Amino acid sequence: MTAWTCHEHRVTFYEFCEAGGLAFIQRTFSDKKKKVVSQSEAWPLREARAVWIALLSGMVR
Repeated sequence: MTAWTCHEHRVTFYEFCEAGGLAFIQRTFSDKKKKVVSQSEAWPLREARAVWIALLSGMVR
């Protein structure tokens, strides 16, 4: 993992994970009853960083 959104006291947070020239975004949703983790497909690093920036700026969900 190389970056993440603030996750203390948040119901949903995101992590940017990269290795070997590829990267994916992991989304974690948790409430009092369960925790659900999902991941995007792996993209080339440049494309993944563009999606990460769009996510942080509110342009994608």
